[in-house]
Amino acid sequence: MSRFEPFLKPCLHEQTIKIVEGESYLDGIVNLEVSPTGKCNANCSWCFYRGEKTGDELDFEQFKEFVYWLDPGPKAISWTGGGEPSLHPQFKEMVDWTNEKGFKQGIFTNGMAQINYDPSKMEWIRISFTHLLDQLDHKISNNMRKLRKCKTVGIAVNYDGVNDEPIYKALKIADKYNFDYVQVRPILNTKGETTDIEPPNIKHRKLIITDYKFDEARKKHEYDNCYGHGLCPFVWENGDVDVCGYMRGIEGYNLGNISNPEKTSMNYHKMHSVPVCSTCQVCCKNHETNKLINKLIKIKDKDFV
Repeated sequence: MSRFEPFLKPCLHEQTIKIVEGESYLDGIVNLEVSPTGKCNANCSWCFYRGEKTGDELDFEQFKEFVYWLDPGPKAISWTGGGEPSLHPQFKEMVDWTNEKGFKQGIFTNGMAQINYDPSKMEWIRISFTHLLDQLDHKISNNMRKLRKCKTVGIAVNYDGVNDEPIYKALKIADKYNFDYVQVRPILNTKGETTDIEPPNIKHRKLIITDYKFDEARKKHEYDNCYGHGLCPFVWENGDVDVCGYMRGIEGYNLGNISNPEKTSMNYHKMHSVPVCSTCQVCCKNHETNKLINKLIKIKDKDFV
């Protein structure tokens, strides 16, 4: 399924070629990742942001102004981050505005909060499996039915290499509510550490093992420069804009804050790449994009095919 083949997606956007050719002025965000809130109603042991949750909430008016300054705006927005996106008090308005602007959108959610937005306005919804999700009470059961209104709904299981039970539980939920898939990916170590976990030996028509994650997590980066933010930068709930969701607050990886949209958008447009450092997340969100771009940059005699 193409949604789990991110190494192919950059090939469809001309921004990739602009980055490869070294243009100093980027002008085409593809996917803007946005964390609307630092609040969360779960406490998952595998969460990257477990120790970084805040009470901050994104200023919606400032965010809209920032998107205006990006010009052209993103093709898509992924609602994600350190908290549960749907807990933002204006999340319904955010979803409606994004839909009205013509941007595609999707959400990473734990599915436990009351659904006060229209799931049919999403291109996809990916539910993170938690220890609470299989304890479906009436409220969460209603949530699952509402989420099914989206075009594509799946459950993501973060796998520790030992316990297969969450996968079977997720598959049972997917069958019950006619979800499209269950994705299994490894629980990744952080701060530049590799992860060696074998994928589960389970077969099911709705089960998708994200093989590249298991393979790539075993080895360090094989490139020195990160270009991922040229396609997919990250906006935090406090308004900070970083090159990704893993280097939060690290000097040299911040583009500014949406409270100063003109300067921040200018920094995005002019920052061509950032160096990969020892604490960069192994097999990160933009890893496959970076692999592709770094290999393309090294190609010689490109006209001889």
